[in-house]
Amino acid sequence: MIHSTAIMGTGVRLGRDVRIGAGAVIDGNVEVLDGAVIQEHVVIRGTVRLGRRCLVGPFGYIEGQLAVGDGTVLDSHFRL
Repeated sequence: MIHSTAIMGTGVRLGRDVRIGAGAVIDGNVEVLDGAVIQEHVVIRGTVRLGRRCLVGPFGYIEGQLAVGDGTVLDSHFRL
């Protein structure tokens, strides 16, 4: 489920059963794999791969070129 207030760029690719919260902004060459959860007000920009079943906490910020492994939990208010 993608919240109606989430903003998605044209280069974003989503797997199955992905959840994206309110106010999230995802832009760039971003791949979100099956079962990942991106909570509210997260910003993801750049070339990013989120592994299966990742949990990205609220108000987090990811920018640049990186891969987040399967099952990783990123707590709230982080910056990568």
